[in-house]
Amino acid sequence: MPLTCRDVAGLSSDYLSGELDWKTKLKIRFHLLLCYKCRRFVRHNEVVHQYVLKQQQVEELNEAELDEIMKKIKQKNDCSQDYPPGSHSQ
Repeated sequence: MPLTCRDVAGLSSDYLSGELDWKTKLKIRFHLLLCYKCRRFVRHNEVVHQYVLKQQQVEELNEAELDEIMKKIKQKNDCSQDYPPGSHSQ
Protein backbone atom coordinates (compact mmCIF):
# COMPACT_ATOMS: atom_id res chain seq x y z
CA MET A 1 0.00 0.00 0.00
CA PRO A 2 1.48 3.41 -0.96
CA LEU A 3 2.25 5.99 1.67
CA THR A 4 0.22 9.17 2.02
CA CYS A 5 1.70 12.63 2.47
CA ARG A 6 0.77 12.42 6.13
CA ASP A 7 2.67 9.12 6.43
CA VAL A 8 5.76 10.62 4.81
CA ALA A 9 5.60 13.68 7.06
CA GLY A 10 5.36 11.48 10.13
CA LEU A 11 8.27 9.27 9.05
CA SER A 12 10.52 12.01 7.66
CA SER A 13 12.65 12.40 10.78
CA ASP A 14 13.27 8.67 11.06
CA TYR A 15 13.94 8.55 7.32
CA LEU A 16 16.60 11.25 7.58
CA SER A 17 18.16 9.57 10.62
CA GLY A 18 18.38 6.26 8.76
CA GLU A 19 16.25 4.47 11.33
CA LEU A 20 13.76 2.86 8.94
CA ASP A 21 13.77 -0.57 7.36
CA TRP A 22 14.52 -0.81 3.65
CA LYS A 23 10.88 -1.41 2.65
CA THR A 24 9.69 1.78 4.33
CA LYS A 25 12.61 3.76 2.86
CA LEU A 26 11.69 2.47 -0.59
CA LYS A 27 8.05 3.49 -0.11
CA ILE A 28 9.11 6.96 0.98
CA ARG A 29 11.47 7.35 -1.98
CA PHE A 30 8.73 6.28 -4.37
CA HIS A 31 6.34 8.78 -2.81
CA LEU A 32 8.97 11.52 -3.06
CA LEU A 33 9.41 10.81 -6.76
CA LEU A 34 5.75 11.58 -7.31
CA CYS A 35 5.07 14.33 -4.76
CA TYR A 36 6.94 17.64 -5.03
CA LYS A 37 5.34 18.97 -1.82
CA CYS A 38 6.72 16.09 0.20
CA ARG A 39 10.10 16.42 -1.53
CA ARG A 40 10.19 20.04 -0.44
CA PHE A 41 9.04 19.11 3.09
CA VAL A 42 11.67 16.38 3.47
CA ARG A 43 14.38 18.64 1.99
CA HIS A 44 13.48 21.32 4.54
CA ASN A 45 13.59 18.76 7.35
CA GLU A 46 16.98 17.59 6.08
CA VAL A 47 18.36 21.12 6.37
CA VAL A 48 17.05 21.35 9.93
CA HIS A 49 18.37 17.86 10.72
CA GLN A 50 21.85 18.75 9.42
CA TYR A 51 21.82 22.01 11.41
CA VAL A 52 20.94 20.16 14.63
CA LEU A 53 23.70 17.61 14.03
CA LYS A 54 26.19 20.42 13.41
CA GLN A 55 25.14 22.19 16.62
CA GLN A 56 25.59 18.96 18.60
CA GLN A 57 29.10 18.58 17.16
CA VAL A 58 29.93 22.18 18.09
CA GLU A 59 28.66 21.64 21.64
CA GLU A 60 30.72 18.45 21.98
CA LEU A 61 33.77 20.23 20.60
CA ASN A 62 33.29 23.10 23.01
CA GLU A 63 32.94 20.63 25.89
CA ALA A 64 36.17 18.91 24.86
CA GLU A 65 37.96 22.25 24.56
CA LEU A 66 36.67 23.29 27.97
CA ASP A 67 37.93 20.04 29.50
CA GLU A 68 41.37 20.63 27.95
CA ILE A 69 41.51 24.20 29.27
CA MET A 70 40.50 23.02 32.74
CA LYS A 71 43.27 20.40 32.69
CA LYS A 72 45.84 23.04 31.75
CA ILE A 73 44.65 25.34 34.53
CA LYS A 74 44.81 22.52 37.04
CA GLN A 75 48.32 21.57 35.88
CA LYS A 76 49.45 25.19 36.18
CA ASN A 77 47.93 25.46 39.67
CA ASP A 78 49.54 22.19 40.73
CA CYS A 79 52.91 23.39 39.41
CA SER A 80 52.55 26.79 41.16
CA GLN A 81 51.98 25.12 44.51
CA ASP A 82 55.50 23.62 44.36
CA TYR A 83 57.02 27.11 44.83
CA PRO A 84 56.36 29.79 47.44
CA PRO A 85 54.44 32.79 46.10
CA GLY A 86 56.66 35.29 44.29
CA SER A 87 59.66 32.93 44.11
CA HIS A 88 59.43 32.37 40.36
CA SER A 89 58.42 34.52 37.44
CA GLN A 90 55.80 33.56 34.91
